[in-house]
Amino acid sequence: MDSFGFGVLGDIFASGSGSAREEETASRPKASPRTEPVVDYTPPEIAAFQASTAQKTTKKYTGLSDALLPIKISQVLRCVSDENLKFVLYNNPVGSICLIGKATNIDKLASAIQFTLVDETGRIAVHYNYEGIFINDGDHVQVVGTVVLLTSENYYIDAQHVMILDLQKYNYEELLAYHKVSVAYAAYNLDLGAKLDLSKKHEGKIVHLPGHRQGSITVAELDSVELDAIYAHIVDPIERLIIKYLKKRQDTVAKRKELVACLSEQYVDSVIEEAINRLEQEAEIACTKDLVWPPI
Repeated sequence: MDSFGFGVLGDIFASGSGSAREEETASRPKASPRTEPVVDYTPPEIAAFQASTAQKTTKKYTGLSDALLPIKISQVLRCVSDENLKFVLYNNPVGSICLIGKATNIDKLASAIQFTLVDETGRIAVHYNYEGIFINDGDHVQVVGTVVLLTSENYYIDAQHVMILDLQKYNYEELLAYHKVSVAYAAYNLDLGAKLDLSKKHEGKIVHLPGHRQGSITVAELDSVELDAIYAHIVDPIERLIIKYLKKRQDTVAKRKELVACLSEQYVDSVIEEAINRLEQEAEIACTKDLVWPPI
């Protein structure tokens, strides 16, 4: 009797089923021990890859997307007047910007504040989605944000940060002077970069480069140059001639030695250099070792 109590019949069935399994296993075809080698995958030659136009464009125009660029309001207004719905300076799309001016027409909403920012070059609307700031009409503020151009008549600054500059811990006049020079320096370098890019492509003319000699300018020619009201506070005759000389030039950027050479018809070189230094200290002009240009 087997372990399940089936006796002799159980032993017969058990032995019979075992033989059947052995015969079934023996009748199955055996796998061949020989296998074919797998052909190695060779990737395509990556050196022959050419970037698409979209990839090239993205790489070319992302230089200012993450930069904080100091600007004046007139630069935005000029872009709007050109019917360009993307804020561009010297062929460079601009991301974050920084402005300094006076806040007027303040409208406080439940979770946001809207006001008009005014500087000496224009005015523009500002939207700020933060209710915890207390701005009074006439306060001087610094605005950091992005330019939103919906249509030629609907545009504003979407502010991420607004700082009131009339508090005692800030010196508004010093901040404004620094901002003016920063605006001029940024604009000059963007302009120079665009023109140098043209020269590398063998397009345009070398005379279009900032500071290139455009012919001698005499002091007599400066009499016809009229200065805007923003320069009314400059009364020194040499300083006014310096501003007039820069305004007379097509690109408002001049080589320092050419400026001195022009005014040396009437004044000593050392006196001219002193006037240039005074204007630079007062943030009326910006200078490098070789170039001079006005912030506005």
